[in-house]
Amino acid sequence: MERTLPSPAGYGGPEGPGGFPPRGHPPPPNWQGQPGFAVHAPPPGPNQYASLYAAASDVLGMGPPPGAPASGGYPPSQYGHSPPPPPGQMPPQQYYANGGPGPSPVSSSQSVPFLGPGAYSSSGTPSIYAGSSQTSLPRSDAASIQSDDDIEFRNRPSLQRSGTVMSVSPRTQKTKAIDLSAPPYTKQYIDQYRMRIKDDPDPEAHFLYAKYLIEAAKRFGADSKDQRGVKKYRDALIAESLKVIRRLATQGQAYDEAQFFLANCHGTGMLGLQVDHERAYHLYLQAAKQNHAAACYRVAVCNELGAGTRKEPQRALAFYRKSASLGDTAAMYKLGVILLRGLLGEQPNARDAVGWLRRAAEQADVDNPHALHELGMIYENPKNGVVPYDPAYAKEMYTRAGHLGYTHSQYKLGQCYEYGSLTCPVDPRRSIAWYTKAAEKGHSEAELALSGWYLTGSEGVLKQSDSEAYLWARRAANKGVSKAEYAVGYYAEVGIGIKQDVEFAKRWYMRAAAQGNRRAMNRLTEMKRSGNKRANMARPTRQDAKDELIVDSLTAMEESEKSLLEHLDLSQLTCLNEEGDNSLKSILSSRSRNTGSSYLLSDVDEQLLLNITFNQTVRIRSIAIQTSNVAQAPRKIKLITNRHTLGFDDIEDGSIAQEFELSEDQVRDGKRIQLRYVRFQAVTSLHIFVESNQGNEDQTRVDAVDIYGFPVAGTRDLSGLKKVEDD
Repeated sequence: MERTLPSPAGYGGPEGPGGFPPRGHPPPPNWQGQPGFAVHAPPPGPNQYASLYAAASDVLGMGPPPGAPASGGYPPSQYGHSPPPPPGQMPPQQYYANGGPGPSPVSSSQSVPFLGPGAYSSSGTPSIYAGSSQTSLPRSDAASIQSDDDIEFRNRPSLQRSGTVMSVSPRTQKTKAIDLSAPPYTKQYIDQYRMRIKDDPDPEAHFLYAKYLIEAAKRFGADSKDQRGVKKYRDALIAESLKVIRRLATQGQAYDEAQFFLANCHGTGMLGLQVDHERAYHLYLQAAKQNHAAACYRVAVCNELGAGTRKEPQRALAFYRKSASLGDTAAMYKLGVILLRGLLGEQPNARDAVGWLRRAAEQADVDNPHALHELGMIYENPKNGVVPYDPAYAKEMYTRAGHLGYTHSQYKLGQCYEYGSLTCPVDPRRSIAWYTKAAEKGHSEAELALSGWYLTGSEGVLKQSDSEAYLWARRAANKGVSKAEYAVGYYAEVGIGIKQDVEFAKRWYMRAAAQGNRRAMNRLTEMKRSGNKRANMARPTRQDAKDELIVDSLTAMEESEKSLLEHLDLSQLTCLNEEGDNSLKSILSSRSRNTGSSYLLSDVDEQLLLNITFNQTVRIRSIAIQTSNVAQAPRKIKLITNRHTLGFDDIEDGSIAQEFELSEDQVRDGKRIQLRYVRFQAVTSLHIFVESNQGNEDQTRVDAVDIYGFPVAGTRDLSGLKKVEDD
């Protein structure tokens, strides 16, 4: 299935066999040494983009600006809300036996995006420890897999009343109540917990105790002056925790959660253990034999990548199926993608694939939103061949994933509200809000989109700022996005947000051209031919600059751009100064289009005004005008949109959406003329003013007119819809 979504990242990096990179592939440099988590450049300070928050906070319920303290005052633990990194790629500041806390990871919804249009991914580094919804790993706050009040209740010794011959009088001494939702991390409490758990036969209780020790090692003695003594005590807690976990994982009736946790430790080097992929795989396999869903998923990924074992695609597929059948969300999603694209030697089965994706979407959460986005891509493609085209349902899927923090869906929603697609109205406020959410997490396409919004501004929503436009484009360009590199070059060449510097612009154009960016190549050629003449030209308008920078990231539906003549309202077609039977209706009616026997001819002079009305709102990308008699063919054209009535006297420069001159080749062959796409996003009527013809003849002739674009799904008779930009 063809898709052209914006550079989706995935479970893997530069793809090797099976969609993952070769084993041992180094992480991208912008991950700051922490593979497994896509740690992007830090977001701007809270005072830097206050206008964005003012525009977005009341629309999407956005959180505090970047840099604001998180609630609770303590970052999430290493494995609390995110999967650990891949084996052999241990972050430099993880949690070692010395008790030092590691860095706060990014949510897995950012670090493990959807598998995308490729085999599995198109960027990032794979993590066999990522994407499982059934993890049993420690959390830094009270919202652990088992709450701390459960720990306290389960481990409180029972009162043995049998054989009691003496009465028990209540205590008269008042004791301070313990907040069971946040257990203390003191020596006294740890010693009490140790005594309570000593004779408890429940392996789950011991496992929870071990996880508590790990958390205690992170929090104990933070304010103590004797940090040397604190470090020693923390090391002892970690050692005790590992001892408990090893015993649970290797005893006669091994506890699967302990096996899974210990496997993670060996695979990542957590808690000071040496990285040992084979040991990790063995432990995952032992837990999988006990039907541990997340362990089955990890075994599958290990077999697919060859991590700790040899590559066995069929075995990997079998464990993906087992994990999915046990209810693991990540496995359901992965199996859906495998069946959708025919991976791992499996024949494509789109129907079963959609079924698994739907099951994964039903239990999507912040760690596993990927199936929602994948379903959105399927339902928005009218040629998917699997399910009925349903743009409203696609929007719903993207919205759910966006609210779960999935950056690709957030960017997609920003596009929908900017251009009015997938039943979304054109709404600058919501567009900017969704772009902001994605850009704050480092989504490069969203950063470039925000650059465009800052370039033009939006009245009442976002104040125009050249400097912000340049800075957002530069952030995206620093990540190697060729369109952003071209944008930075353009900004530097014409002096937008940065001092005009042609040599600096050339360097960015060359970087973009090295990635195959044709616009950058053409610009370098033009600069060479003109001797940098453009550098001395007048500064372009804001809208001209945005039009210059827009390089469309089309969806699969947009790739199938088609003629819009089937959406004409023939009863509303008119043409001023047409001659008798040689009318506009004669060339646009379906019968005339099929025979090609009719043509449009002007009457008293060479000018024509074609008023073309659509039966629903459309987006126009290009038009084509063809004439057999080149001397009478149109030359100078002006386009106007969304006017109920229009006469020759009503044509003003302020109302013109675009004007251009046609060449003889273009009108002879009927070649498409690309329009400034942002100016034709919500069109109910198109007015084509022919000002002159090629040979300065008394009459102008048009044999055929065609208009290409897309109907705006879910809209009808929206002539009052506000235009995308102010003229």
